[in-house]
Amino acid sequence: MQLKKTMLLIVVAQLAALFAPFAAHADCNRLRLANDRLLIQNGTSTVAVSDSEGIEMPRWSPRGDQIIYVRRFNYERAAYSTLVVIDNAGRMIRSFPIPADSAVNAIVQLGWRDDDHVFVEGHVNPSTTQYLEWEVATGRLITQKAGSWFAVSPDGRFVAQRAHVPHGAPPPYDSAMLVINDEVVYPVAGDEAYRRFIGAPSWSPDSTQVALLEGGDESAILVLFAPDTKRVLRFPLAGVAVPRELSWSGTNTLLIRTSRGDVWQADRAGGRLSVAPASAPAASAYRLQPQAASTPVLEERCSPD
Repeated sequence: MQLKKTMLLIVVAQLAALFAPFAAHADCNRLRLANDRLLIQNGTSTVAVSDSEGIEMPRWSPRGDQIIYVRRFNYERAAYSTLVVIDNAGRMIRSFPIPADSAVNAIVQLGWRDDDHVFVEGHVNPSTTQYLEWEVATGRLITQKAGSWFAVSPDGRFVAQRAHVPHGAPPPYDSAMLVINDEVVYPVAGDEAYRRFIGAPSWSPDSTQVALLEGGDESAILVLFAPDTKRVLRFPLAGVAVPRELSWSGTNTLLIRTSRGDVWQADRAGGRLSVAPASAPAASAYRLQPQAASTPVLEERCSPD
């Protein structure tokens, strides 16, 4: 009897340790991966979801009533991996197998284009990823295209990407082009200069502009493109050495992180540069390298006070 009581206390202690960093808060909803389980907190209640084939990269739908995650890749299965949509109670709504003929061998990012469509970007080779999009209601695969560095706009209207370049293509055949909704938008027609992009494109929170870094480590240019007006703005980043990543801080300020660890900020209207404050937020893009796909991810949505 004493042994049973001891075992029960151990189990209770383990559960308490699991949920301790997930303390309830009436105004917050959270997603967290812990001990191979997905913890879904809605206000003060928490649901734990398990999947024998693994849970990675959970993401809420824009409306917040559904969650998508991807199962761990397993090359011994007919479908190497599967996307799963569940509700906030952990009940499965639909699953989407990664097509065997897609050549995808790891998931780089996944998410919701809107409440009715989910997408993944899958790694194929060092030069190529593949974008796949499904309709949640029917489970139908509606889009499948090659490229790299895909970025879906926050409002779901646009999918930006680098145009597909075959792996190993030499200059000038590997010149970079920005594609939005399957149309080359930059460089503009007639401009045949060789171009190199640095990192991924990044959408403004209001989806009116997409930003990218172009050029070399010591001579980079900030490029802004507005899909609704087709307007292109280019700002030299003088003094910003070895830029590596773009993100937005609000709708009017861009943060430029360098490989040296410093952060610059640029005004999107005039491109004015300054050193960003130490409190500059982390990059907003949700993108994981294939080898880091099992890293725990926390998504939090809290109501304002």
